[in-house]
Amino acid sequence: MRKITGAFTAMLAVAAMGFATGANAQEPEAPPPVAIEIMPLDLADGQLGGAGGAVLREQIMGAQIVALGEEHGLAESPALGLAIAAAMQESGPAYHVVETGPLSLEWAERRLVAGGTASLGAGLKGRPLALPFLNQAEDAELALAFIDDSGSRLWAVDQEFVGAPLILLEELAQLAPDEEARNAVAEWLEAERAAFADGKPDAVMLFRATTKDFDHLRGLFAGQDRAQAIIDGLAESAPIYQAYGAGKGYDSNALRIALIRALFLSHYRAAPAAAPRVLLKMGAYHLGRGTTPTFMHDLGSLVDGLAAAGGGRSLHIAYMPLGGEQLAMQPSGDGPFTRVPIGDTAVSEIMQTLNADLTPMDGQGLYLIPLSPLRPLMGNRRIRALSQDAQFLLLGFDFLVTTRGALPATPLAE
Repeated sequence: MRKITGAFTAMLAVAAMGFATGANAQEPEAPPPVAIEIMPLDLADGQLGGAGGAVLREQIMGAQIVALGEEHGLAESPALGLAIAAAMQESGPAYHVVETGPLSLEWAERRLVAGGTASLGAGLKGRPLALPFLNQAEDAELALAFIDDSGSRLWAVDQEFVGAPLILLEELAQLAPDEEARNAVAEWLEAERAAFADGKPDAVMLFRATTKDFDHLRGLFAGQDRAQAIIDGLAESAPIYQAYGAGKGYDSNALRIALIRALFLSHYRAAPAAAPRVLLKMGAYHLGRGTTPTFMHDLGSLVDGLAAAGGGRSLHIAYMPLGGEQLAMQPSGDGPFTRVPIGDTAVSEIMQTLNADLTPMDGQGLYLIPLSPLRPLMGNRRIRALSQDAQFLLLGFDFLVTTRGALPATPLAE
């Protein structure tokens, strides 16, 4: 997980003092290193296999909500999601939460329905950063598993991505009622294409469009509901990027997480079943229980409480490789995708602190490690000494899936 630094507020610091006596009480010496449980996990034929797969399958069958947190740009996490989905949907339909904007997902769904991942890839040609993370073949295949003759069971819960105007402005241009509206949209679209071609993300619409700009567009499309929805979606996303660009990381995250939670609850409340079964696959920060390293209460905490309130439970799984490669995405004049080495420092930190014997992981396959038994082995003192990322992983998830040989995701279009 990405390293984030920061400090708690004074109020939290004062509140924490109430626990000082217990937290600082003398603990027994840490026990000698013990072997931790490491189980091979197989995903052959899209099913959970191996000793790890059997354990996960049993846990999934008893969970209402499964939250799969990941490092982005990896081939195995959506493959794991497919196997989890297959297990979940044995007992009836489930829903899949996608880390993308609602308007972008509608665009993607139309192409997936029309011609599967090949159609989506064709639509993304020349604009591969128009949406996350369905621009990767493995994620698109996972989404497709939730679309059938009865419709789509995909829930979009994020802002519109920084590249979304590349597709949404095209649709807006088609809705233009007159030449003035067409010219206004064409100007924005031309500037957007140039910014991405030059690898200048800070010059794109969502980083520079003002409230006045969006109000002007609304006026040009007065009375057109679909056009207004597109403009509103972009206008709601812009402050998230602009706060980030201004160095206000907390403000940006707070705006984003408020939107994510609101969109998730809207879908959840609209589901026909009172307690819908849901698979979430998002960045790990979004899906662990507790306060995230960005100081947010994200979906991981929300779904844990939602499931418990209805008499169910949530299951939280983190896919964090110890080695291999991942696909990185960034606007660049040299192309948006690069393949880079990966090595999750949070996983390494936990294992090194425990002096864990990792010889069962000598292969390049996937392995499942239950995290709850590791917490008492660590004890308060050693948990407190961990970095924020390592604490969040250890305390926020039930299981870790890891590997020494992660494979990068496959771009649908470059």
